[in-house]
Amino acid sequence: MSKQIVLISPCLDYPVIKTRKYSTYNKIWPPLSLAYTAALLEREGFPVKIIDANAERLSPEEVVERMGDSEKIFVTTSTLDRWQCPHLNLEPFVKLVEEIKKKPGVEIYLIGVHGTVKPREIFEMMKPRAIITGEPELTILDICRGRKPDKIRGLAFEKEGKFVMTEKRENLNINSLPIPAFHLLPMKRYFYEFLGGSFALFEGSRSCPFSCTFCLKSMYGPYRKKRPENLIREVRDAVENSGVRSAYFIDLEFTINRDLVEKLCDFLIDKNYDFRWCCQGRLDSVDRKLLDKMKRAGCVLIHYGVESGSSRIMGMINKKITLEQVEKGMKLTKEAGIDTACFFMFGFPSETEEEMEKTIKFAKKLNPTYASFHIAVPYPGTELYEKIPEKRELFPLYYPEHSHEFLKKMMSRAFKKFYLRLSFIIPNLFRNPRFLWKQFKLFTSYI
Repeated sequence: MSKQIVLISPCLDYPVIKTRKYSTYNKIWPPLSLAYTAALLEREGFPVKIIDANAERLSPEEVVERMGDSEKIFVTTSTLDRWQCPHLNLEPFVKLVEEIKKKPGVEIYLIGVHGTVKPREIFEMMKPRAIITGEPELTILDICRGRKPDKIRGLAFEKEGKFVMTEKRENLNINSLPIPAFHLLPMKRYFYEFLGGSFALFEGSRSCPFSCTFCLKSMYGPYRKKRPENLIREVRDAVENSGVRSAYFIDLEFTINRDLVEKLCDFLIDKNYDFRWCCQGRLDSVDRKLLDKMKRAGCVLIHYGVESGSSRIMGMINKKITLEQVEKGMKLTKEAGIDTACFFMFGFPSETEEEMEKTIKFAKKLNPTYASFHIAVPYPGTELYEKIPEKRELFPLYYPEHSHEFLKKMMSRAFKKFYLRLSFIIPNLFRNPRFLWKQFKLFTSYI
């Protein structure tokens, strides 16, 4: 019997790492790609364990203790399964890898965005056995089958003192994935503050057919859709066997896959589960008929990436949507009785302070249930990154023509101007104090 394989999601803020530079809102969400990987390994008869240190708030020492006598250790640096928005503070990952290395006889493999876009640099920083680039599931399976590293696609490692990379891994057929191994995760610990506990993640597609300049899609490959019956099977299993009562469909653009959304909604309406859910969509891909069906099926919140209130910036970032379409989609969503969370960004190349003020004004005009303002990060592998004249940092936090202090000031200003309006506070207070409390928590987490 082979020794147990361990998949690890590190704790991002142990004991507490929250500096002004790296301040982030760390969610306790299940590591979906690890759950898929574990299910694939189990299907082939491998003993496997998932240690979600982020959910259980485990120190590096506690993680190593949980590992037992396992030899093959896979550590993800993309803990939230939002591959296009990775956490940029690498300190928690470095500390965990250093602690694992103290244990003799272990092989450490790194998974995630960081090693995918900067394989040599991350390898030199952490010196693992190898780095898995791109989608991790099939590469991990090949490693555990005992294939030689130079015969495995999607791998970066050191051979005879030289750094080498194998061919890029073929794209995964997401319809071949088994039901994620939620039984290996501490499901009762997961929650989303806007939905509640007993929380899970699902994906109905990978990647996105659009090409926004800021979106990091290096992990995703081309756009692929899951068959509705496969997604429905996963949802049914999670609700009926894992006690899931709330979920986020983490597709980059869930609502553009109309056939899948409608069939999922038909299933949920028929089952009438105690199940609330949210998704991410485009405001030009929704209409009243679809939104009404989503509402009846238990959808209570839609995330929309609005990004900017400037038509020039929207064109420059290749968003492929007009401000008029944004307003129309928001109006329809509100009429359907679904809450909205809109996301805006500051700090694009050539963006002026006046254009940033337009974004704040547009956010107030749209008046979503929740608004979140962020700095546009030029992730390696994006078109935005290629516009940086001198790439001095491994993972730059902002585009260099704007100062970090100025962008943080604009972000804080936006949160205050949006959330501290009497026209926003009073209606929400009378609607339900619970909503106002959630909005207040979001507000204070960034101020």
